[in-house]
Amino acid sequence: MNLASKDVSGDFPDSEKIYLNNASASIMPTESIEAMREFLVSYNSAGPDSRESQLLVDGKLRDLRCVVSDIISCRPEEVVLTQSTTDGVNIVANGLPLEAGSNIIIRGMSHEHHSNLYPWVRLGNKAELRSLAIDQNGFFDPDDMESMLDGNTGLVALSHALYNTGSILPIQKVGQMIDGRAPFFVDSAQTVGCLDDVDVSGIKCDFMSFNGSKWLCGPMGMGLFYCRKASSHMLEPAVVGGEFAVLDSKTGIAFKDMPDKFQTGFRNYAGVVGLESSAKYLQKFGMGNVRKKTNTSPHSCVTS
Repeated sequence: MNLASKDVSGDFPDSEKIYLNNASASIMPTESIEAMREFLVSYNSAGPDSRESQLLVDGKLRDLRCVVSDIISCRPEEVVLTQSTTDGVNIVANGLPLEAGSNIIIRGMSHEHHSNLYPWVRLGNKAELRSLAIDQNGFFDPDDMESMLDGNTGLVALSHALYNTGSILPIQKVGQMIDGRAPFFVDSAQTVGCLDDVDVSGIKCDFMSFNGSKWLCGPMGMGLFYCRKASSHMLEPAVVGGEFAVLDSKTGIAFKDMPDKFQTGFRNYAGVVGLESSAKYLQKFGMGNVRKKTNTSPHSCVTS
């Protein structure tokens, strides 16, 4: 059977509605909801914050990082758990030291999703904001990017797919163009989970942020941030907590290694379990098949 034509409605909670708003927030597979329920029973039976429950949690965190690293082709320790795409954007915006005279390259100003615009606009008092001109579908001329890049470029920040037109930007070509000349951030909220080629090694990005509750069909309050380990030194943690650092008698606070450097406090452990289950479900279905199925719908607006 062609998986793109398979009826998967039976894999989700019964409803008389036809749900189409996955680009905002997806419904979860029934098996993911059940996995969360089973985890909560086991976690509470073991006793929250007990040694037994901690071993259970550690295993679930490890499992999620492994499945996400497989999806985006990175190392598990390069996957940081957040609450949303916006969290990941702000880890970069609040943690990237910018020298005087720096510039940040973005695309289209108000045509960009506000979560990948406002944090950079806020940095306008520290760096010059350079916005690429766009056409009606949101694409820009690569030559414009080349002309804007210079030795003072502190960051290039782009979305992979656009929330308002569905256009998929050629970020692999952009990554090849930048090729270490400046840090490169990608907002992939609209691609991870519905494309099968979101490969950070091919994109050559330093940082990427995406959401667990959109195309990955996970629960609300789950986000993911990729930080290339070799680029982690570029960022100062924006949040201070006991889990991310240790006291050093000489230097004061010493950051732990990835991913702990950017995580502090307890996580949404039930959400971790639900997201891992949904990601595995999508892997079985084939993320490339998600796009094929979407493109055959009369409601599809995805272009490339």
